[in-house]
Amino acid sequence: PYCRFGGVGTTRAVFLSDRTIMCAVPPVPLGKRVLVEISINGQEYESHKTAPYIFYGMAPALRSATLSSTYQEIKMMFDVNTNRGTLSGDFACSKVLSFAPSDLDLALTSAQRAALGNAPTAEAALQALFGFGAFCRFSNNQTLAIVTGARPTFTTANNVTLAPGKLMRGNELTYFSSGRVIVSPPASAMALQAVLTGPQQIGRCDPLVVDGAGSTGGAG
Repeated sequence: PYCRFGGVGTTRAVFLSDRTIMCAVPPVPLGKRVLVEISINGQEYESHKTAPYIFYGMAPALRSATLSSTYQEIKMMFDVNTNRGTLSGDFACSKVLSFAPSDLDLALTSAQRAALGNAPTAEAALQALFGFGAFCRFSNNQTLAIVTGARPTFTTANNVTLAPGKLMRGNELTYFSSGRVIVSPPASAMALQAVLTGPQQIGRCDPLVVDGAGSTGGAG
């Protein structure tokens, strides 16, 4: 017997029983859905008795997560283009990311960890790590950016973790991407520039208030 995979290729088959045959699967360059047809002589196929079959391609691999020189983004790079999880614009990071409890334990104080509770939602945990108001967006099909929010707690010892069942290759049926990588420091960090402002004169008993909000760099 023979099997034909929807225009992909024809292979030999063997009978395992009077009701079951086993087909060899041809190699394909891209993941796709096809119909399988059966023939006894390799010439005449039972096209009215087809069955669907899916070739799954390799999942995109998460290669790195690097903190930008301005400390405002974490850029996550994949080895190939993704389908962006069918997302566009800015979106909650919990749509594509997950977290490990160990990352919370590493980044948060005991009080902050207790405030999250024993079973925080993914969004609550990611906001605690990457800052209030943090969100995600795709810079291109191969780069996912985490835009950090206010008072982030993560360090370059923390991991970023992909949520299961979200990202495939951009132009084919593939397995979903998975895994985690450690956040790397920026290749060239922004130099620290301290800017302090305060009153030029104060009274003898007045408190001195100095504001460093204008300072940049140093991840502070």
